[in-house]
Amino acid sequence: MRTHLALLLALASSLTPAAGRTAIYECTDREGHKTYTDLGCPQDRTPYTLEPSPAVAFAPLNSLELKRLDQLLAHTERDRRARRKDRLRHRQQHARQAAARALACEQAKAALDELASLRRKGYSLAKQAQLDRSRRQLKADKAANC
Repeated sequence: MRTHLALLLALASSLTPAAGRTAIYECTDREGHKTYTDLGCPQDRTPYTLEPSPAVAFAPLNSLELKRLDQLLAHTERDRRARRKDRLRHRQQHARQAAARALACEQAKAALDELASLRRKGYSLAKQAQLDRSRRQLKADKAANC
């Protein structure tokens, strides 16, 4: 959208001075017929250079052009605000996910430490399978979040 606006402004600014620098020739032939051209007069015609009026050289944009320009500017501003809001939402979501992973990592580390102390103290043979499953799950959680 910015490129459209830049192109529109560049086009408008390039057309305005160009009209002021263009020489327009009024050519009259032998019968008195007049023609107007910016290429110059043929040899059988008498040249007369017309200066463009300041109103033509520096004509302001009409109301339709101004309305369209305002629409483009408003649309560009809305797009910019929407992109900014999306970036902020994405950053907040990423920060929440990172905080949740950090919390899960700390919980897995604490649970593994508790499990290691329980194993050092001793446990029954029936509880060994349950502790091994818990240890594997906690290691997987730690690997996924740390």
